[in-house]
Amino acid sequence: MPYSPINANDARCQDMLQTGLDLLDQGISVFDSELRLVAWNRPFLDLLGFPEPLARVGTPYTDFIRYNVEHGEYGPGDPEELLAERLSAAQRFQPEIREHRRPNGKLLLLRAEPLPGGGFVTLYSDITEQRYLEHLTEHQNIQLDERVRRRTAQLENANANLRRALAENERMQAALLQAQKMEAIGQLTGGLAHDFNNLLTVIIGNLAALQDHSPKHSAIGEYVEPALQSARRGVHLIKRLLTFSRQQALEPQAVDITQLINELARLTRRSLPESIRIDLSAVHAPRDGNSLHALVDPAQLESALLNFALNARDAMPDGGELRVAARAIALQGDALDFDVAPGDYALIEIIDNGCGMDATTLARACEPFFTTKRLGLGSGLGLPMAYGFVRQSGGGMLMHSKPGLGTRVQIVLPLTTAPIIGDSANEPDLPAASGELVLLVEDEPNVRRVVRQQLVDLGHPVIEAENAAQAIEMVAQIPDIAIVVSDILMPGELNGRQLAEHILHKHPRMQIILMSGYTDESDDANNERLPVLAKPFIRQDLARALQFGKKERS
Repeated sequence: MPYSPINANDARCQDMLQTGLDLLDQGISVFDSELRLVAWNRPFLDLLGFPEPLARVGTPYTDFIRYNVEHGEYGPGDPEELLAERLSAAQRFQPEIREHRRPNGKLLLLRAEPLPGGGFVTLYSDITEQRYLEHLTEHQNIQLDERVRRRTAQLENANANLRRALAENERMQAALLQAQKMEAIGQLTGGLAHDFNNLLTVIIGNLAALQDHSPKHSAIGEYVEPALQSARRGVHLIKRLLTFSRQQALEPQAVDITQLINELARLTRRSLPESIRIDLSAVHAPRDGNSLHALVDPAQLESALLNFALNARDAMPDGGELRVAARAIALQGDALDFDVAPGDYALIEIIDNGCGMDATTLARACEPFFTTKRLGLGSGLGLPMAYGFVRQSGGGMLMHSKPGLGTRVQIVLPLTTAPIIGDSANEPDLPAASGELVLLVEDEPNVRRVVRQQLVDLGHPVIEAENAAQAIEMVAQIPDIAIVVSDILMPGELNGRQLAEHILHKHPRMQIILMSGYTDESDDANNERLPVLAKPFIRQDLARALQFGKKERS
C-alpha cells in the first residue's frame, strides 16, 4: 500500500521539528515497522556520508544499506550477502550498541533502540577523537610506567621483581635497608683493612726481624712467637671481614675439618652464654686414622659454621646444647637429597635443641633477606650466604626443624686427601740479592722503616720517597735506581699504579713492585708486569717478589 507520512499536512510543525533535529551533535534516524525512514537529521547524513536524495520520508532501509555496500562501508564480500545479513539484523528489532569504523577512518558509536509500535530509532556519535584521546592517554600511561620501571630498576636494582612484589612493599623496603647496610659495611671494612694491614705490616715486620736476628734467644722466642701468631690471626680476621662484606672468589684448599671445628669452637665459646653447652664429641676423623679433609675455602667455612652457631644461640635464649658432628660419608642414592653427585664427602652436622622452625619458616630460611628477627637485629643474609658458599664449593645442605624440637643443619663438602706438608726448616734459601739500588715509596714512616730494613737485610741499598712526586724526581736524577717498591694508595696527584706507568714509560726495563693493604689489589690480572705484595708481608715474601720481577726483566 502507498506510504502516507505522519502529520503530512502540518508542514510548519515538520519544519520546526527538522530544524531542531539538525541542531543535535549526534545523528539520528527513525525507521518504522516496515523499515521505512520516518525522521532524520543533518548529522545523520554527514556522519554516514549519505546523499541528499536518500533523505526523504519513506525511503526504505534497504536503500541505505545498499548504498553503503556499494561504497565499501562493510568491506569486501558478496554485496547481496552483506545486504541480506544487515537487513535480517534490522528486522529483529533488537536493541544494539556497537562501534563502526568507516572507510574514511572515522569511528562511530551506533545505539539502536526498538520503538513500542515497531521500528527503531538509532543514534550516531562520532567518537573518533574520544577514542584517539583514550588511546593516547593509555599510550602515555604505558610510557610513564616504563620510565618508572626503568628508574626503579636503576635505583633499587630490583627491576621486575619489585613490580611483581608490590604487595610485599614493606618486606622489599627492609631488604633495601639491609643491602645498604651491607654496602656501608663493605666500604667501612675496605678502609679499615688498608689501615689495619699497615699496622700489621709494622707489627709482623718488626717481630719477624727480632726473631730472625736473635733466633737462639729463648726469652725472645717465648714472647715473640705468640705475638706473631696473634698478628697473623689479625690478618685472617681482616680477610674474613672482607669476605663477609664483599663477594670475593673462593680459595678452596684441603682443610682439616676436625682441626677447624675445634679451633672455631674455642672462638665461638666467647660468643655463647654459659647456659649453652657445646658438644664436640662426635667430631672425629675416619676410622683408618687419617684426618678428615675437605676441599673448601676455610674462611668461608668458618663464617658459615659461626653463623649456624649464632643462629642456634638465638634459638636457645634460656640455654641448651649445641652439638657439632663431623665424619666422612659415601653418598650414593641419598646424594639426591643434597643435590650432589654420588661420591665421598665430609658431613658436618650442627644440632641445637632450641625453639625450632615451622614448615613455612623452614621453607624460606635460605631466602635472601628473610629473617624472623626484629628489624635491625638480623640481615636475613647469613643462611643464604652459607647455602650459596656450600653450593659453590660443590656440596649440598639440608635443614630439619620442628617447633619446640630444635634444628639440625647438615652440609656435605667434597672429601679430599691431606696436603703434603714440607719441612719449612729445610726449605732452600732464596738466591742472594744482587745489591741493586731500591727506591722505596711509602707515605707511612713506620711501614717505610720496616720495609727498608727488610730490603737492607736482603742486601739492597735503599733510598726513600714519601710520595710519587718525590719518586719521579729521584728516578730522573739518580740513574743507579734499578728497583722501585711503592705503595699503591698514597697522598698526592699520583697513586702507586700511576707512578709505575709514568716510570715504565721512560724506563721500560725498570723493576717495579707494588704494595697494598687492600686484598683485591693483588688480583689485578691486567698488571702482570707489576707484582703486588698484599700487606702485611714478611721478608721472604718480599724476596720472592724481587726474584719474580728480576725474571720478568731478564
